[in-house]
Amino acid sequence: MPHAQPRIFKDVMLRQLSLILLGGILIGACVREPGQGPSAGPQFPPEISTALASFNRGAGLMEQYQYAPAAEAFASSLEQAPHWTAARFNLGLALLNMQEQAEAEGNLEQAKQAFEAVLQTDPQHLHARFSLGLYFQHIGENEQALACYKTVHQDDPNDPFVAYKYAETLLNLERKPEGIRLLEHVVDLDPGFVSALYRLGIQYQRSGRRDEAKPLFDRFRNLKKEEL
Repeated sequence: MPHAQPRIFKDVMLRQLSLILLGGILIGACVREPGQGPSAGPQFPPEISTALASFNRGAGLMEQYQYAPAAEAFASSLEQAPHWTAARFNLGLALLNMQEQAEAEGNLEQAKQAFEAVLQTDPQHLHARFSLGLYFQHIGENEQALACYKTVHQDDPNDPFVAYKYAETLLNLERKPEGIRLLEHVVDLDPGFVSALYRLGIQYQRSGRRDEAKPLFDRFRNLKKEEL
C-alpha cells in the first residue's frame, strides 16, 4: 500500500512555516528603533536574530529530510526564544520523523512532549493536535489518535488527508461502516488520492462489494502508472 508519511510531515511543517514568516514581519515591526522611517527595515535584538537564523536553518534541513540536524537547529532556536511556539512545534515534527533512527523511542517521547507543550499554550493549534494523533497512531494508541484526528477533522472536514487518517484509525478500531463512509468522502474530495482509492477498494472487496471495488483498483493502477 502506498505510504507518503515523510512528505506529509513536511507539508504540515510548510503550512505552519507560512504563518511564521508573517509573524517574523510583525516582530520586526514591533522592535524598530524609535525615529526610524518605514524604509529602515526590521531591526531584531541579537537573541531574536540568532533564533530566526536557527529556525530558518532547521526549515531548510527539513526540506532536505535531514531530520536530526533539523531538530538540533530548532532546539537551538528555542534556547534563544523558549516560548516560540513555531520552533517547538517544528522540533516535535523533526523528532517524529526520526522514528526509524536509533533511539527512536526517546525521539518519539520528546516529540509528544513538544506537541503537548504547544497545545498547553494554544489548545486550538490544529497542526500540533494532528501531529499528536500521528504519534499515538504510530505507537498503537488508536483511541487517542482518533480523538486527535476527530478534533482536527471537525474543524476542517474538507482536508482530504486529515479525513484519510481519521478513516484509517476508524478502520483500525473495527468501526468499518464509519471508516468506509469517510474514505468515500476523501475520494470525493480528491479523486487522485491513491492511498484512499486503494484502501476504499480493499474495504469494498472485503464487504463483498466487488463491482464497486473494481473501478477504484483500475483508477489506482492508472494513477500509479502516471506517477511512475
